[in-house]
Amino acid sequence: MHGQTSRSTLIRFGSERADRIHSNLAIALERALLDRHFVENSDVVPLLNTIESLASSVSVAAEISSVDTAKDGSSLSVGVRANGSFEALYKFFTLLENSVYELEFESFNMQKSSAQSDSEGVPVSKWDASLKVKVLTFLPQS
Repeated sequence: MHGQTSRSTLIRFGSERADRIHSNLAIALERALLDRHFVENSDVVPLLNTIESLASSVSVAAEISSVDTAKDGSSLSVGVRANGSFEALYKFFTLLENSVYELEFESFNMQKSSAQSDSEGVPVSKWDASLKVKVLTFLPQS
C-alpha cells in the first residue's frame, strides 16, 4: 500500500509540474504575441520590414524615406514613398491601418503619375503616394 501512495504522489506531483510548465509556456507565447504590437526604440527593423512586406504583398513599390524620433525620444514617425495602381495603394493603406502596430497617419499625399496600358491594351493609371505615420505603440528607451 505504501508503494501505491508514493506512486500516486509522484504522478500528482508530475501532473502539477506539467501544468505549471504548460501555463508558463502559454504565458510566454501570449507575451511574445503581445510584444509584436510594440516597437522598441532599439529595434525598429521589424516595423520597417512589415511596412515593406505589406507593400509588396499587394504589388506596391514602397521605400522608407525617413525614420524620425522626437528629440526627447518619446515618439517615432516613419515616412514612406510608394507607387502602384490606385487599387493596390488603397489596399496597402488598408493593410497599414490594420497592421499589428497601432499607427496614426500624420500626413498623406497621393497623385496620378502616369497612365500605361496593360498586356490587353487597357489603360492602367499609376499613382505616387507619400505618407508619414506615427507609431503609437512605440516604447521609448528608458
